[in-house]
Amino acid sequence: MPPANQPYPGQPYQPPIPYEDSPEYPGNRPQAFQPQDAQQPSAPAVPQPPSAPQGFRARKLAELDQRYSDGELTMENYMAQRAEIMKG
Repeated sequence: MPPANQPYPGQPYQPPIPYEDSPEYPGNRPQAFQPQDAQQPSAPAVPQPPSAPQGFRARKLAELDQRYSDGELTMENYMAQRAEIMKG
């Protein structure tokens, strides 16, 4: 058996994966400077409220989800009622 830091014969070397809190982790590396004049789409800081009222089906599903989350419904009842709502 090869030492722990050596790959098995015939296997390519794979470097260890860094921890998320280490500077080597890809998400923690300093970002390259990006000029401000670059055309990048920017999302609004606060999402706009929906212009139309929420649909009947979406509202019923949200209410059903809340009842299930509160423990008022069993999984079987939840799935049966959800199927009825989805049928229309």
